[in-house]
Amino acid sequence: MTARRRVVDLLLRIYPREWRREYGAELAELLVTSRIDVRAVVDVLWHGFRQRVRSDPAVLLGIAAMLGSLALLIANLVSPRPFGGWTTVLEPSAMTVPGVRVSAVVGDVFSILFVACGWWTYRRRRGTPSQAGWAAAAACLLAGVPVMLLGALLLLGVVDVSVVGPGHAAGGIHARLAFTYYSAGDHSVSPLAVMLFPLSRMPIAWLWGSLGGCIGRWT
Repeated sequence: MTARRRVVDLLLRIYPREWRREYGAELAELLVTSRIDVRAVVDVLWHGFRQRVRSDPAVLLGIAAMLGSLALLIANLVSPRPFGGWTTVLEPSAMTVPGVRVSAVVGDVFSILFVACGWWTYRRRRGTPSQAGWAAAAACLLAGVPVMLLGALLLLGVVDVSVVGPGHAAGGIHARLAFTYYSAGDHSVSPLAVMLFPLSRMPIAWLWGSLGGCIGRWT
């Protein structure tokens, strides 16, 4: 296999498997025999992404959830609210492992989203409820990308942590951008815990997605 063919096969992987099975050979032959420049690569990637979103509910819902998570994190950085406000994104938790709660990837809205992802995946692809659960877990991972990025920025020291407890005002002087962490005990947050939290939610998302798959099968 030539280097050009390897590049073409790599580009085609962004397309869904069903699309590649039907149209992949034709597009691959066109790319192998044509001149590949930056514009052509961008065009293939863009249309592949569109096909992926249209055919894979997990990608569509995961991106929507990721944008919601990103909006919450940005809102906290730009305008933190008092303890208990709508930008209370990070707070300690004795009910989760790791011991931090990230509201950007938990809550009733996300549970409903994962159930919907499982139901939609099953109705689109059939398969099994377990496969629908894995689709919801993938959507959870996408939703948690901004949170993991935040954890990495905290770990690298690019973003500071402003610890705020009940009755305290958010803010303070920081040399860098500061993220407000709400803790009744004034304990700081572990950046590693923030990075790992979205991964720890994937089994829960799998359960909700499997439930959605079961609902899809029953209906």
